[in-house]
Amino acid sequence: MATQIKAEHLEQLYKMLEHLKDNEDDYLLILEKLVYLLVEYLDYESASTLSFEPKQVTKEFVELVNKKTVQAFTADKIEEAMDVIGRVAELLKREETKRIYMNQEELDEAKILTLNNICCIHRKMNKYDIAIRVIDLAISLEERLAKMDYGFAKVSIISTYLNKCALCSERNRNKEAAEAALKGLKAIDEAEKKRDIGADEQEHLQRLRILCNYHLGVEYEKLNEKSKALSYIETAIK
Repeated sequence: MATQIKAEHLEQLYKMLEHLKDNEDDYLLILEKLVYLLVEYLDYESASTLSFEPKQVTKEFVELVNKKTVQAFTADKIEEAMDVIGRVAELLKREETKRIYMNQEELDEAKILTLNNICCIHRKMNKYDIAIRVIDLAISLEERLAKMDYGFAKVSIISTYLNKCALCSERNRNKEAAEAALKGLKAIDEAEKKRDIGADEQEHLQRLRILCNYHLGVEYEKLNEKSKALSYIETAIK
């Protein structure tokens, strides 16, 4: 029979983090161990037995791993990026992780962030078809959040559509690329319906609208639909 994890062991790991803040690699290593032990611990104990919040610790781990992944693939260290992101991808697939988040929407946000970075890695490796499949998974989650008007999903999904548009375009899947950009325009219209939209957000949406129109012009040009292409390009440069 496996030895049960005790609260004091988790508390010790948590306290170790305080002394490792200046050493990111060691900090992440201990944080990872703590998070994976938490997943097992909460299978038979309550979070109320701990002096810290398991969800906050887990969210920090997910964010740090994704940050480290971006640093790696930006520096063209692709194998390292794959290894790093794998550390959190496995966690987010586990059914037990839901117990830590307790909120499906927050868990989906973590998955969307991770899937977008996995997509970027495959794009860097010129594995565009895999990248498109991955970004489709992210879109399926983000569309649900946008429909609920959860967090910033109504706006963030526009960039995700544009990313898919670019990926499809690079594979000469121009019809799919145009469809993604059209979805981006529709999402902008939805986002602009919010009553509390600020000036900065309105300006950001306007920039995204220009990009969507421009990409539509490019894709319709490739599809030999000249009049549509011209119309979208003219709208983009107005």
